[in-house]
Amino acid sequence: MMLQNNLEHLECAWFRKWGSRSLENYGKRKKEDGQRKMESGQRKMESGQRKMESGQRKMKGGQGKMEGGQRKMKGGQGKMEGGQGKMEGGQRKGQHVGMLTELLQTKKRKWARKQGAAQMYFPLLKDARPVRRYRIGTYLATLLTDCVSAGHTQYAHVLIVFKEGIPQPCFAVASEVNQMRGLGLKESDSHFLGVFPGDMHHNLGASKEWADLEVFARKALELTAGHLAVTQTPEVLPASFTAPPAKVASPTQGKKWWQFWK
Repeated sequence: MMLQNNLEHLECAWFRKWGSRSLENYGKRKKEDGQRKMESGQRKMESGQRKMESGQRKMKGGQGKMEGGQRKMKGGQGKMEGGQGKMEGGQRKGQHVGMLTELLQTKKRKWARKQGAAQMYFPLLKDARPVRRYRIGTYLATLLTDCVSAGHTQYAHVLIVFKEGIPQPCFAVASEVNQMRGLGLKESDSHFLGVFPGDMHHNLGASKEWADLEVFARKALELTAGHLAVTQTPEVLPASFTAPPAKVASPTQGKKWWQFWK
């Protein structure tokens, strides 16, 4: 009994000496841990605040870029509309020039009729290379290429048709170079197909096919036969063929029969 009391006395003495210190140290450590956790949480909160501010700045920057893109898009749309307006203006000017040209030609024809002369309208050439000659019923035709124009209109190929025995041309078909093809028009519209019945000009549309000599020749012969109401198939003439002399005197006599521009 006395031993037990002595042990309890010793335990109480130890606790008084060391236990209070342990509790004090324990509480102090807990307090320091809490302080550190609070500081860590505050740092995390500050980091989160900075990230939120950075996100807001990025959002504002993205919004600014989006607004800049919208302004650029509006500017591009304005330029596109301006370009379209210019193109339409150019087309209207071209139509106006075409109408003026047609009006001028009409006035020339009327004046020629008043003077008692026939006004003929055919491709103006300085020179060309003959490729092939044809007989189409009672008509003769020559296919020309490497044409050198004497006027504003440039020609790639020309089929010129004469009534046999008459030196003046009566019909022509031409592959005309599209002068507008470098101004935003499609490359597929590189050449016009023009028809010359004698006193006027008809444009049958644009296509890159008319740049091909053989494709042009087939279409030109088809148009010629249709215009002249000839049912016979065009006959290719030998290179040695010489046209018969003209029935009437003409300034073109003494020249090759197909060189109508000389």
